[in-house]
Amino acid sequence: MRTRSAHRAHMRITRWLPNEVLTEIIQNALRADQATLCRVSKLFHALALPSLNRTVVLHTNDSSICIPEAFCSAIIRNPERADSVRSLTFVQESYDAVHPEPSETLMESLKLMRKLEHLSLEDHRPHGVVPRLTSLTFPNLLSCILLGGNTEDRSLHITGFLSRHPTITHLRLRPPPGEDLPVPDGSLLPRLQCYDGGLGWLPSFSARSLAAVRTVWTVEFPSLANKLSALTSPALTLSIDFVQGDQITRLLDQLLTHLPHLGILKLLCWRMSTEEILTQITASLPRFRRLEYLAYDYLPGHSPDDADNDREVLKTWASVCPILKGSCIGEIAARKVGEQWEECSRSVFDTDAGFLVFDNVLSSSSE
Repeated sequence: MRTRSAHRAHMRITRWLPNEVLTEIIQNALRADQATLCRVSKLFHALALPSLNRTVVLHTNDSSICIPEAFCSAIIRNPERADSVRSLTFVQESYDAVHPEPSETLMESLKLMRKLEHLSLEDHRPHGVVPRLTSLTFPNLLSCILLGGNTEDRSLHITGFLSRHPTITHLRLRPPPGEDLPVPDGSLLPRLQCYDGGLGWLPSFSARSLAAVRTVWTVEFPSLANKLSALTSPALTLSIDFVQGDQITRLLDQLLTHLPHLGILKLLCWRMSTEEILTQITASLPRFRRLEYLAYDYLPGHSPDDADNDREVLKTWASVCPILKGSCIGEIAARKVGEQWEECSRSVFDTDAGFLVFDNVLSSSSE
């Protein structure tokens, strides 16, 4: 019924509106409506299909192998459709050996997507997509997420891929535990602005304007902090996950020594009582000279029942560090409005502080 109504509307709309206007309307329509328009007529199929294919998400598991195969086969049969794809996400959910290697149709279709701007590959099979990155080149690639590919030469494959894509500005690269560090040649990604990944990759980057970094604190941090400082811009946003609580003072001292321009800091700690961690953070705060936003997050499921204590700590932070513009502990957040501090939602705080760059930019930079 919906398709029939769309067909009648098509007879009237196409008489008065040029294709350029129709394309603009279709691009802003819901994906379900774009799919419906593809079935109305040849004209609407030609206008709606590029918009429908602009952002593609392919999930593969033992019961859905045919879905990515069908899309990739269609791209190969009609190469002109590949130019419509600007964002592609591929997630391999099967971890067994039933499908040990990526299909040739997937790899061949990726080679055709020359206008791709965002690429996300999550494939943890030893011989999945990530080890075959060396066969791919995307001249316009801006953001990239690479997860998985646990092979001995994984770093070499990724290094080769990144060396051919100096256009990348946003990168998420989570290495598996115990992975050997790449060769620190310092020539990769000169335009990198946002990095989410292991500290061991820092020596490979030549960026001079990193504005946001999210990483996991490790014992290598002191030796890599100088490199991180050289790569970053003023008002650096730094998010450090899973800091051992008994190391928090040591970490804060290292930040003060090596990253004096730190402007935004987010910490996720463990293995120590929250009260002790917050006390040590409070003691270090007066030494920061440019810190504007500070966030402390609880581990999932570990938020305290008494939020009043967190509110009191936020008041203390505001008094010992007057340059702060906002701070939060878990879901309790506050920000400075004029000369007064007001409680706000965590989402408002994250927006003000810019923490959403890690959750939104990398996953939707080309939508």
